[in-house]
Amino acid sequence: MSVIVSNSKSGLGRFGNAIRFSICSLLTFFCLLFIFWLLVSYWGISYTYTGSLPSGIYVRSEGGITRGALVSFDPNKDDKLKAFLDEFAIRGSKYIWMKKVVGMPGDRIDISSDHVIQVNGQKLCNAKVFRIKPKRDVGEFHLVQYPFTVPSDEYYVLGTNQYSLDSRYFGTVSKRMILEVNEPLLTW
Repeated sequence: MSVIVSNSKSGLGRFGNAIRFSICSLLTFFCLLFIFWLLVSYWGISYTYTGSLPSGIYVRSEGGITRGALVSFDPNKDDKLKAFLDEFAIRGSKYIWMKKVVGMPGDRIDISSDHVIQVNGQKLCNAKVFRIKPKRDVGEFHLVQYPFTVPSDEYYVLGTNQYSLDSRYFGTVSKRMILEVNEPLLTW
C-alpha cells in the first residue's frame, strides 16, 4: 500500500493563489470605498485637489457663513454660473466647488488701478484679475461689472491660489447654492 503526500493545499496551485489574492483585493477595495462613502456622506468629510485651495481633507463645520470661512457650493443651482463654468472651467460645473468667503452682503467690491480686488477699499493678497480664455470662441463675456455692492444673501468667494477661477470672474455665490461651511482637517 502506498500513500501519496502532497505539499499543495489544493490542486489549483499558483492559479488558486492568484484567485484568492484577486478576491481579497476586490473585497478590500469595496470596503475602503464604503468607508470613504461613510466619511463623505455621514461625517461631512470632503477633499480638494484642484490647487484653488490647499490640497487636503476638510470637515463640515457647525459655524455659520463668515468672512474667511471655507464654503462648498453647488454651481448647478444657478443657470448663469453653471453655463459660465461649463465654458471656462476645465472641470466644468459637474462637481461641488469650495472657496473662501472674502466679501459679505453689503461689502463694496472694486478693482484697483493695478488690477487687484479690493473689499471695502482694502486690497486683497493674491487677488489680481487676469484675462481668462473660454474653451471656444464666445466673443465678449462679462459676468461681473465692477465696482458693485455684494447683495443680500450673497457672498464674494475666492480661492487661495491667485489663478483660481472664482468670484473675480463669475460673480457672487448665493446663500441657496452653499451646501456647507468647511474647515481643514489635514492639508498638504
